[in-house]
Amino acid sequence: MARRNLLAFSVVVVLLAACGPLTETQPPPPLRPTWTPAPSETPFAPVPDESTPPSAGPTPASTPLTAESIRYARYVLGGRGIVETVQLANGIYQGGQGAEYASVWLLDPLAFGDLNGDGAEDAVALVAENYGGTGVFVYLVVFLNQNGQPQFYLNRLVDDRPIVNTLTIQGDDILLDVVLHGFEDPGCCPSLRVVDRYRLETTELVLRQRTSFTPGGLERRITIDSPHEGETVSGSVRLVGSVTLAPFEANLACRIYDSRGAELAVLPFMVSAPDMGAPGTFDHSVDLSTVPSGTVIRIELQDVSMADGSLLAMNSLVLTVR
Repeated sequence: MARRNLLAFSVVVVLLAACGPLTETQPPPPLRPTWTPAPSETPFAPVPDESTPPSAGPTPASTPLTAESIRYARYVLGGRGIVETVQLANGIYQGGQGAEYASVWLLDPLAFGDLNGDGAEDAVALVAENYGGTGVFVYLVVFLNQNGQPQFYLNRLVDDRPIVNTLTIQGDDILLDVVLHGFEDPGCCPSLRVVDRYRLETTELVLRQRTSFTPGGLERRITIDSPHEGETVSGSVRLVGSVTLAPFEANLACRIYDSRGAELAVLPFMVSAPDMGAPGTFDHSVDLSTVPSGTVIRIELQDVSMADGSLLAMNSLVLTVR
């Protein structure tokens, strides 16, 4: 009996020695970054662990954004008509059923630059949204840099199924070269190539200039030579410039907006040209006597299609009325 007890005790000792000290434990698995939606936000579909990027921890505000961080950003849908936030996972979100269905995906390219003047590099992206039909609505999206992480700021509809050529940031401007749907274009096949220049102004992404191209490749551009951006004017302003292609009946639209985007006036604006479609010039004074002193205004000269009212070309400048 004593020999059996001794043998059993020896076996237990050997097993304990093989297992190591009883106080040791295996390290816990790495923590998975999580996000809990605010009460006003719509919860998103669960994201698989393997598609969630590792947490980089706190970063300084001067740290530039990356393509990887944009692919895992929160995004506010543009096509619902209500504020609805979803979480991208590797640039994609898909969730909901029936009327609640939404599919969202990030397009190429991305562009990076300081859009709000705080010294931190922000990002602008193109995001496609589909709600179950044939439409694929593409939005131009601004992500601001918040402590090194992308914070959705706003989006603006570009078109249904456009063809994107390039997206860049140059100084304060966002430049988008894209093919949009022109008059009578089928949904599959846009044909109107435009180069749009946007600028982030407070809470709005404002289109400041549009250049388009004819089917034959001719550039349709409006150039304002005088006055210059940011000048102060009083009573009236003299606009001097040129067009590469004279508009229909040699007539541009002159629209005046205040700093909140409210339209103050719409005026006819004639161009001097030998024929429609030929290069032309303009030199006209615009009456500002009804605009209160101290008002910041934006003047737009627009070439509008007579066929469908679409914007073929536009240029603008911001002035202060004294």
